[in-house]
Amino acid sequence: DSQLDQSSPRKAFRKIHFRKKGKGRKEEEETIKPSDSEIGASSLSTAETNTSTKMNFHDVYVLTHQIDKGAFATVWEAIHRTSGRRYAAKLIDRRTLSPSDDRSIYREVATLRYLHNLPPFRDDDDYYHDYNSSTSKSTSTRHYATSSANLGIIQLIDFYVEPTHFFLVTDYIGGGDLFSRVLEKRYYDEETARELARGFFQSLFYLHSRNVVHRDIKPENLLLCSREDDTQLKIADFGFATRLRRADPSKSKRRGGGNGGTEKERENEDHKVRDKCGTPSYVAPEVLRGVPYDTQADMWSAGVVMYFLIGGYPPFVDRKSRKGLFRKICRAEYEFHETDWSDVSEDAKDFIRRLLTLCPEERMTAKEALSHHWIRGIGGSKKLISMMGPEYSAPSKTSSSPPKPQPSTDTKMTSMSSATAMSSTTSTITTSHLYISNTSSRNKPEHHPVSNRVRNA
Repeated sequence: DSQLDQSSPRKAFRKIHFRKKGKGRKEEEETIKPSDSEIGASSLSTAETNTSTKMNFHDVYVLTHQIDKGAFATVWEAIHRTSGRRYAAKLIDRRTLSPSDDRSIYREVATLRYLHNLPPFRDDDDYYHDYNSSTSKSTSTRHYATSSANLGIIQLIDFYVEPTHFFLVTDYIGGGDLFSRVLEKRYYDEETARELARGFFQSLFYLHSRNVVHRDIKPENLLLCSREDDTQLKIADFGFATRLRRADPSKSKRRGGGNGGTEKERENEDHKVRDKCGTPSYVAPEVLRGVPYDTQADMWSAGVVMYFLIGGYPPFVDRKSRKGLFRKICRAEYEFHETDWSDVSEDAKDFIRRLLTLCPEERMTAKEALSHHWIRGIGGSKKLISMMGPEYSAPSKTSSSPPKPQPSTDTKMTSMSSATAMSSTTSTITTSHLYISNTSSRNKPEHHPVSNRVRNA
């Protein structure tokens, strides 16, 4: 069928996945990669050295067992030799990567460090042109994280560059990805879905307030912190993520003989990108149309996630062709089937509709989603205000300088000493579908002795 069985789309969806991949496994979906021109925007060097005075990954960590495997990477449990703490290590075989793929790894690392308010690893990394850090960038420098470690975003602990492999060490997240959890539960009831959504959209709010677009929001990239908790999660796999900047007038299209377009045209190009990337079932219509887009593209993807979470199956399905799937997305052709949605409140459906809105300007922002009456449900309002805090004033869509969280007074690096089993068995539209599935525990943050630094870079 080009569509799911209309008598019960949820049952049809589960039947397809369990039949093709076995119990609890995900059907792979090919992803769209960003263009080389964008990935290589900062022309990062990939040169590395291996001198006897520098420590390699295996000098610091011991690999215990493989957690998951992807097309270009494997994820292992790694134990720090000195502290004995457990982490997740993603091993990426550089011999299988193209030069643009190689550069995208550096971009992913740069994004994670930027979001956690850490200075760059590399002197030539223009991703941090406005960081103004006086910290030395030598490979032996220790950098300290801030309170952003607790904002529901996976934390990079260490990064090693060696001749044949990249090693990305992150907090260990042991609950598995959201896609697998939904298959186990069949679907989320509204109250549980609301509790998860509060943390999820708070993380998106922080991400977008830093002018970062994830561009591959999907259940496989949302990692639950423990097996016992269905609601606490972290956003992982920033391989497609990009930071929005002001448009370069010299590169704007010239219309009517003007230099760099009109002021309004230049303003409309600010904080937007054009690259087509993401996972087909979750990608926003403006991305498919090839028009400039911004953080609102993530909000569409979040709407697809919420539909899947409550319904137990995706809103857009066409098993015959990708073209048919994209046509449905660009027309927002979906419905709340009576067999699976009869017990779902109109408030919840309204929340999803306002996310799956074709016009990005009319689609809810992360802040608006957090203020929606469904999210604010019983007992939600006070908690939400506490979560957002005064330091996270909402960014305006036209603001060129988004607010940044105030730095932590703690001088130690903190991490959620939990588990990160990065696993993305559904491939994504970029080269860094290397996170296979993460999750992090809910333990209290503790002082972290491991430095965030590039080894042999």
